[in-house]
Amino acid sequence: MTCKNTILKVWTKKENNDELTSGNTLMQKFKLENANGYVVFKVNGKNVLVDTGSPITFAVKKGENVEICGEKCEPSVGVMAAIAQTSGKVPDFSKLTELMGKELSLLLGNDVLSKYKILIDVPKGEIAFDTDDIAFDGSEIKLEHTNGYFLVRVNVNGIKNKAILDTGVLMSYLSDRCLNGCFVTRTFDDYSPIYGNIHSDVFQVPVTFGGKKFDLDCGKMPDLLLFQASVVNAGGVIGSRVIRDLRMLVDIENGVIKIA
Repeated sequence: MTCKNTILKVWTKKENNDELTSGNTLMQKFKLENANGYVVFKVNGKNVLVDTGSPITFAVKKGENVEICGEKCEPSVGVMAAIAQTSGKVPDFSKLTELMGKELSLLLGNDVLSKYKILIDVPKGEIAFDTDDIAFDGSEIKLEHTNGYFLVRVNVNGIKNKAILDTGVLMSYLSDRCLNGCFVTRTFDDYSPIYGNIHSDVFQVPVTFGGKKFDLDCGKMPDLLLFQASVVNAGGVIGSRVIRDLRMLVDIENGVIKIA
């Protein structure tokens, strides 16, 4: 599988399309949409959610798909098989549309995302896909792909931990052990395409992620999420708000993410 689209030093926007195109290498870039913190881009008028917390790709309508790097991206299994491989639920697309302020066509899960090197550049408002390595300087974090989940190493509240990287939720979530001694600052209502509605107290937790130290707002993992995380030996979930001021390269083939 090779990409047909290429990069120029200066990116331009195709007429009537949100794809950024150019000159002479194997990459395809898209503009990130303003979707209230969710990682969403548009392909030929279709809004696509990047959900690294979902092992499976879902479509709003049967047969819905998009093409990235010359490869058709579509659900790889039927709905019932997808339910069996996730939490027993299918995403509520009407809820996602409400939260994002965008009508969603496709939710890209890790069955599709793992085929690519993906550079998410929130400050620049771009996302790039490539089947070859992407040159990128940043702090490296080991990345595992286990049972359909992307797992990363993170130090939370002084505890070395393994967490699910989940761009399908806004908030990060931790087990009780990791929240010990942290104080509640507020409550938050969130939604996970895989786990449904989440209402949680929010704790401010000291975190070290890829060599960067910062305080992170985290909720307490609900029971269903706690159970799913325990299956892959994870003690938390890192949500999309972590990368709102960062550039992040996800490279599952080489088992690493890089942040800058």
